[in-house]
Amino acid sequence: MVVDSMYPASPLWSAHIELRETIRQTLIKEAQNVPRAIKQVIVLATPGGIFAIPLALLYLHRHAMKEEAMWAWVAIGSTISLVLGYCMLVFDDRYVLPAVPLLIVLAARFLLPTESTSTHKFIRFAPAVMFAGAIIFLALYWASPFRTIRRDYQTGVYEMSATLRKIPNCERLVAIGKGPSPERGVGWEIGIYASYFSQCRIVGFTDEIPSPEKADSTVTDIKKLHANSILLLGDPSNSNYAALLKAIRDDSQFSASNPLHDPVSGQIGLLLWK
Repeated sequence: MVVDSMYPASPLWSAHIELRETIRQTLIKEAQNVPRAIKQVIVLATPGGIFAIPLALLYLHRHAMKEEAMWAWVAIGSTISLVLGYCMLVFDDRYVLPAVPLLIVLAARFLLPTESTSTHKFIRFAPAVMFAGAIIFLALYWASPFRTIRRDYQTGVYEMSATLRKIPNCERLVAIGKGPSPERGVGWEIGIYASYFSQCRIVGFTDEIPSPEKADSTVTDIKKLHANSILLLGDPSNSNYAALLKAIRDDSQFSASNPLHDPVSGQIGLLLWK
């Protein structure tokens, strides 16, 4: 199983894949990640919404036109495919967000009491009660995403991309370090995201800043890659960060620089270029 970040110039793009081992590792990852994904879908769609989905499918099977029923099964199939596909490698709670609105639309008819006499009274009211209870719970639960996510954690990526677009050349970019919020998808990914949005080509990448003893050898590796720009990401007060920055500046090839900021974390790195 590939666990490398696979930046554009990574040799893993041309590596040979052992099919049997890949299948085994995929099944292990699915077993680890699918329960998390199901939990997140239940949290976002609420238990009432999940309970209403089979009722909606049953109703569509009995009363709806063929096209309506097909749309419902496409929404269900897409959700299952999305969850299984992401869970093959790594799962982030945000990955289920595109599917949740479809599930809520599918279940909407049964999330409110209906006057129809063709449905049992319990079935008419139970999903609505569960939905309302789940909304109240999500509003009060301390770890609810509606309470913990209060800002766009990708803001630093946007600024970094804009800064990269302003420099003369970033056709050979090296990214070293990681962003301030790995739990929000702004960790090792931040440099790769920024390079993609600014149409720069990464030729070297590591999410760990080397120790001071390896700073000079890191600069030597950067030279061998013929890099013309460097994203140095991390806490400027960190000793590894400071030592590597000093070694890069002592080499004097990268004479221009621009600090990179996040609205909450402050300075999260430095862009250097020739």
